[in-house]
Amino acid sequence: MMLAFKPQSIHLMIQDNGKGFAITKTRKGFGLVIMQERTNHIGGKLLIRSDPGKGSRVVISISA
Repeated sequence: MMLAFKPQSIHLMIQDNGKGFAITKTRKGFGLVIMQERTNHIGGKLLIRSDPGKGSRVVISISA
């Protein structure tokens, strides 16, 4: 996990080396949807990168 404070922005990155998943497939849960909605609500941007078998990375960036 990395949390970076810059004069005009905040960045949170969470990364794992787990199973990963195919982002394009429809998911049964609401976890990623809720993360996107909450990030949008505070004016931020959400980036998710994941590949099956290679882990995942979630980055949230918020500009001041």
